[in-house]
Amino acid sequence: MKKWLVAAVLCSIGFLSGTPTNKSRHIEVNDYLAKNNYTKIHIHIIYDKLWAPSPASITSLTEMLHLYCHKEEINVTKQEIAITTSNADPRYLLCSTGLWTTDNLKYLISLNSIKVEKNTLSLYIIYVFGFLISDFSTIGSTFSDNSFVLFRNRINDKWETSILLHEAGHILGLVPLNAINSDHQHRWHCKNIHCIMYWCADDLIGPTDKMDEDCQKLIQQMGGKYY
Repeated sequence: MKKWLVAAVLCSIGFLSGTPTNKSRHIEVNDYLAKNNYTKIHIHIIYDKLWAPSPASITSLTEMLHLYCHKEEINVTKQEIAITTSNADPRYLLCSTGLWTTDNLKYLISLNSIKVEKNTLSLYIIYVFGFLISDFSTIGSTFSDNSFVLFRNRINDKWETSILLHEAGHILGLVPLNAINSDHQHRWHCKNIHCIMYWCADDLIGPTDKMDEDCQKLIQQMGGKYY
């Protein structure tokens, strides 16, 4: 049995930080799920040239956000950068070792932040080669209230969509520690092995792109849609 840890270093409930494009206020879970403050989401994917996201995974992500978030529009832009190639951008020298810290990830976003309309909420996704220094077993991590990373070299192709949706689930506030389906051994995760918010990617179970009913009800309770 092969297991890879899927960790949320910071889940968006109770861990609020500034963002490159919305500096006037902190981002909260309800900002993504409801349309009280923002009517649109703009996903900006920053990826190393050798580790591009698959179109199918991006489609699955936008479908999930449309399914659960009260938004009029969800748009996606992709930005290719050169970190590990022979013609690497010198601005990314600190990132070229593949040994990542939260500060390095935030720095990468600061170099590639985008301007959006006032009614638009930004979501930053990073696809890179490497490891998280604080936990080498991590293959995906949500490190601020509007940003997460996938260490693409460590993710089998069949798991890409599952890991992407899992980290997006953390951005949407899953799984609160006091929830009925919370896995108390693996904080911020669902205890249902067939849910996208389960704590690890297990080859014996296989990938999924679905939330279980408890997680869907939590989305509704926090201001999102429920089907």
